[in-house]
Amino acid sequence: MESLSKQYYAYVERLENIVYENIAIKLATFKGFDESLKLSLKNTVRDFPLLYFIVESLQIDCVLTISKLTEKNKGGKTFVEFFNFASSNIKAISKVYPKLTPAVIDANNKSLIEVSQQIERIKKQRDKYYAHSDNEYFLEHNKLLIDFPETYKDMVDIIIELQNIISSHRLIIKGNRIICMSDFAYLNTFKTMELLKEANDEWYKNYRAH
Repeated sequence: MESLSKQYYAYVERLENIVYENIAIKLATFKGFDESLKLSLKNTVRDFPLLYFIVESLQIDCVLTISKLTEKNKGGKTFVEFFNFASSNIKAISKVYPKLTPAVIDANNKSLIEVSQQIERIKKQRDKYYAHSDNEYFLEHNKLLIDFPETYKDMVDIIIELQNIISSHRLIIKGNRIICMSDFAYLNTFKTMELLKEANDEWYKNYRAH
């Protein structure tokens, strides 16, 4: 059976991958593409007709993944369950990683409490619309935007705290912090739109030439 310290290492590594290389990148990409749509809906849709659906899909994916990671129910691989695992096995794990202490777990729990309201708003959207068909929002799609106008900000707040939690354990395991590439992903969305515009203009030029 895999040792508890190896399980701890694998747990941290997987959470790091999900938050840094998945959600953070998707959320930054969502922001960039969403800004392009808001800047010039007509021209953006002309250059990239599928962009509206991609933006919506990115938001849904982030809402569902964040909700899953911050669940409190037992059985899933969530941050709460990670805290429980680390706390329950801290004596064995600390033999390999002595900097893992109850104070670290307490600080982690407080980090989630700091964004508990944001988490509840995200979960409510999941339960009321994205994962289930609540009549209130199914029949009035725009009501979701009215009732939850700060969804992007809420998700950013949550991601920052999740990254802080992961960083505290990466420091324990590896002695360093991971660099988030979300800013590069955000900037790359505008480069992508520029390339698509150039390609689209060239296509229109050749199409009209014939």
